[in-house]
Amino acid sequence: MPQIKKSCYWCGKPAASKAHVPPLNLYPNNKRVALLTVPVCQEHCEAFALLDEKMRHSIQAACHSAFAPAVFDVKPAPALEDPQAVGLVKKLFQSIRQIASPMGLTKAAQFEHDDCKLYLEKIARGLHYKHFKSPIGGEFAFAIKQSFSTTPRMLDFFKRLSPHFSNRDAVKVPRVSYPEIFQYRYIKGQHGKTSMFAVAMRFYSDLEAITIFTSDGVTE
Repeated sequence: MPQIKKSCYWCGKPAASKAHVPPLNLYPNNKRVALLTVPVCQEHCEAFALLDEKMRHSIQAACHSAFAPAVFDVKPAPALEDPQAVGLVKKLFQSIRQIASPMGLTKAAQFEHDDCKLYLEKIARGLHYKHFKSPIGGEFAFAIKQSFSTTPRMLDFFKRLSPHFSNRDAVKVPRVSYPEIFQYRYIKGQHGKTSMFAVAMRFYSDLEAITIFTSDGVTE
């Protein structure tokens, strides 16, 4: 039988390669077995390299779990010691603060909105394709729990959507290779005429984000 040509998880064009979901650079070299991948076209394979690198620095620096600092030392830290990286280092560490929480002081990050939105959208699109074998469209929204730049509207969005991920009858909890680095839960459903696909993500057992696609027709 002829092999069926796979389509890009983002745009549906013929795929030329594979993309890791989440990006491979979040994982150290000894934890790169049986990772989640989706087909990707040449354009979208190359489009996110700089974004993935910027977000890796921010996520690993912002997390306070025991695991993230070790990964940060192995991967981003040597690169940041380059004299040409002075501007990035200053920007990165100015974006990390300690804030008060019910559990005491914790670290929070100020992520650049557009970068963060595109990065999380990319991951959510990849997860949808992995489970439903089709690209996803519609309106996209996100919130990060540990971001001090999060707006009141985004915090309200996070609080309203979070309880739905405790519904064992609706939520799906896929197995992942290294949950200490990345794990997720997702919900897909219909509310009236509106379709919804929502994902709760956790990076390094620490940084939490929620994303949601909504539309009258979920797949493009």
